[in-house]
Formats: sequence, structure tokens, C-alpha cells
Amino acid sequence: MKLKLLSILLVLPFALFAQNNDSLESRFLLNFVIPDMPAYKSLAIEKSDLLRPSDVKDFAVMLNPFLSNGKGVIPKNFGLEFAPWKMASKKWTLKDYEDKGGKRMLYNSSFSLATVSDSTAYPSKISMGYRFAILSKNSDIIRIAYSKKSDFAQKAQDASVLKRNFSNYWITKVVKPLPPPAERPEYVINHETEFYNWLASLNTPATTMSDELKTLVDETKRIFGDDFSFDDFKKSKFDDVESTLLDKLILEYKNKNWNAFRFDAAIAWVGESSDSLVSNARFSSFNVWATEAIKVGKRGQLLIGGNLKIPNSSVDSVEKSLFQFSLSSRLLIGNAHFRFFGEAQWKRCNFGTIENSVLLNIGAEMRISQKFWLVASSGVDNLKAAETTKWQNRLVANLDLRYGFNF
Repeated sequence: MKLKLLSILLVLPFALFAQNNDSLESRFLLNFVIPDMPAYKSLAIEKSDLLRPSDVKDFAVMLNPFLSNGKGVIPKNFGLEFAPWKMASKKWTLKDYEDKGGKRMLYNSSFSLATVSDSTAYPSKISMGYRFAILSKNSDIIRIAYSKKSDFAQKAQDASVLKRNFSNYWITKVVKPLPPPAERPEYVINHETEFYNWLASLNTPATTMSDELKTLVDETKRIFGDDFSFDDFKKSKFDDVESTLLDKLILEYKNKNWNAFRFDAAIAWVGESSDSLVSNARFSSFNVWATEAIKVGKRGQLLIGGNLKIPNSSVDSVEKSLFQFSLSSRLLIGNAHFRFFGEAQWKRCNFGTIENSVLLNIGAEMRISQKFWLVASSGVDNLKAAETTKWQNRLVANLDLRYGFNF
């Protein structure tokens, strides 16, 4: 069985049973760019070794390259990521997530699989990786969303209380004759249209409001905003308006905290084969990453990361102590939907023909829909061979399409 066919079959069941519907959980994601998958990264398809932090998706895909030598091409390289514990978390309680750090880490972890074909003696390569994130409180919006101290959780709770207070006022002060206490809950349900018509009338009240009613109206403006219209209750009902409020507050939070502090780490195993057969595959390298994301003001984020690659010394060189180590930094400036970045990377090798390299890169990340991201970069890779003191400059470019969703 060919390596690519195997990798597709391994992940196909996840794709076939994917439900493209947004659950309540999917609201509470900061929506970073779809991740740099460790399996994909370990195949050296890109010159940058920095592992980009991201929200973990139930399922994600990367395709590359769409551009080669200035011409559009059909992508031959791809990566897939899936998060089994996030899928299983539908049975977890919010208390489990809040109180158990182990479950939080599993929820924010994922496995990845990638393949590539190149022009080496062993052209068919496959990689398997594992990634996890340690989130600060501000970058873990699920914890914030259900915290009693959070602004949008408190406002959503206030909105529910407000509905109850409006219902009580309408029943006791407006409805004639006054229903008995035992019948009042059912009365509101059975006369819902009359209740919402009355709420809509508060936009232009026919008489002077009582102090109690004016307090409720002022409370509505505080929760929903001064420009709120009571006609919205009539159009969408109270619960739907409350849900819209929650979405608005979550969006505001995402826009403020897309660059919150976090730490991501990952490992990946790479195998290679001369004839695309799994039975002939051999171990090629083992890779480790660590990346820290630091908030820089309101519109910036600094990524600092390292990568260690340990090749299979028995087949790659006569040397027995081999490694490739890189240090990278990337500064992003923008917002939750679009940001420019500049990147610098130094890489040290003690195997092969390249001894040192310095990458200078610029690019951009752009959301093109709720689930799609486009990532483009271009720069110069400066290479120094082991047997010479001269540096060689080489232009590099990259264009990725990334897709991810939650079940």
C-alpha cells in the first residue's frame, strides 16, 4: 500500500463523519490561524522551523505548495490533524475542564499525519506528530466564558434575570385581570405574543413609566447597549437576543485577546521509503519543538521558538552524533483576522553539506472565512556550507491554504 493512500485511509473516517455545525464550544475559540502541524513541519516543506501556536481543531488540513517557481501548481504535499480527546470531550463537564489540568491539556492536544514526495534517494516520506498547548487564562476562552467573574458570562446571566423581571412586571402591573400566582408561569408562555408586543411598545411608551419599569429599561440599555431597540425582542424573542449578545461579547473578547500568552510543544517521527511501500519504510528523523507566544501591546504578538532534529545517523552520515537545531522569532502585527509578520531564524547543522543558515522572512496570515486561512510568506535563506566561509543567498516563498473545523 502506498504511503499517501495509507495516510488518507487513516484519517478518512474522521472526515466522513464530520458534522459542519457550530456547537456552543466552537464559539469559545480564539480562532488563531489553523495550526502548523508537527507532522507537516517535520518534512521540511517550509524553510521556517517555527511551530505556529493555534487553537486545536477537531479536524484540520494543510495543502502546499500552491505556488512553485512563480507558477500555480496542484499541491503534492498535505497534512492532516485530528484531536481525539477534543472529540471525546462532549461527555466532559465544564467542571472537569476547569478543575482538571490533565483534561485541559488533552483537550488542547492533537495528532497529525503528513506525506511528501521529493527528489531524494528515498522520495516518499511520511510523518506522525503530536502537539499540545499550555494556555494562559486569557488565551483559554472556554474557562473565561464560564467563569462567574467574566464580563460576558455575567451579562448573559443578567439578561436572563432581566427577562424574568420583565415577565413579573408585565404579569403583575399590565395584565388585566391579574392571573393567580399558580397560573402566571403558564400565562406568559400562552400569551407570548402579547408579552413581546408590550416589550416593543417600550420604545415609544404611551404614558410615563413607573420608577420600577424605568429601572428595568435602564438595565436593558446597560446590558445590551444604549442603541438597543425593544423591537429586537419582538423579532427574535428574548433568548435569541441574549444569544446574540453572547456572540457579540465573545467576538469582542477574541479581538482583544487573539495574541494572548501561550506555550506550545510538539514531537514528530519521520519515515522514508525508496518505492512508496510502507513495508520498505525506514526511520529518518525525530523532531522536537517548543514555542512561546507573548502578547505585545494590543495589536502585536511575539513568537519565540526552537526546533531540534535528530536524524538517523546510521543511514544519513558516518557521524554518530548528529543534530539540527534552530532558533526562530516572529513578530506579528494586526488583529484577529489579518496580520503581517516578520521572521528571523538561525539554524545550525552538524551533518550534510550545510553548516549554518539564516532565514529572513516576511508574510501575512489572513482569514478568508470562518474555517479557512491563507498564509503567505517570502524571504531570503542565507546558507553557509561546511567546507567554505562563503554565504549563499537563496530566495524562498511559501503559500498555504489551511482548513479546520469542529464536529
